[in-house]
Amino acid sequence: MGFQDYFEALDIYTVLPPDETLPEKKPEPLREVSTLPVRLIEPLGDSLLLFEALALVTELQEYQTLVEELFFVCNKVISADSASPADPTEIHATIRKAITGINLGLDWWTAGNPQKAAEALKRFYLQSFFQVGYSRLMELQQEARRIGKSSRHEPGSFAEAVLDQLMEAYPLLAKLDGDRIHSRFFRTRQDLAKAREILTTKPQ
Repeated sequence: MGFQDYFEALDIYTVLPPDETLPEKKPEPLREVSTLPVRLIEPLGDSLLLFEALALVTELQEYQTLVEELFFVCNKVISADSASPADPTEIHATIRKAITGINLGLDWWTAGNPQKAAEALKRFYLQSFFQVGYSRLMELQQEARRIGKSSRHEPGSFAEAVLDQLMEAYPLLAKLDGDRIHSRFFRTRQDLAKAREILTTKPQ
């Protein structure tokens, strides 16, 4: 599952409309499975729906396929972003981007239901869920562009930071931690709703 061709990897950033029909997996014949750990890596801080759903997959053949798909999507994002294999920090951030992007799409597609998410993992490709999440971010970014043109947010305010982070090539969620503003990748439908709520709140 090595690094993929840059131009082929770019299709990971395909925008899908909300009612897009996702390609379904084709049944594969059973094959001999290699020895794998029972669980994937630990969740990234908070519990992600992706890992909750993976924990519900009990068939070892399906589990191995999903692990391979996860490697495939991570490598595709690494290649598309031209992340340097020599920079562990950059690779780690890009892998986190891939995982949270998949989680965002899966959470939106299944309305946060772990059982539905587990079934969706068996039926559809992880790449499709990354694309679903990315598509919702692009929609949010378009809203931010429209709002930004007429906004009167105070320079240096949290609302302005939210707009700025949404304008990134891959939109980020601005978070207020005490009196400090930082950003992270979107993970859930709730993240989308929070950003949209801030966008639509009129400046005082």
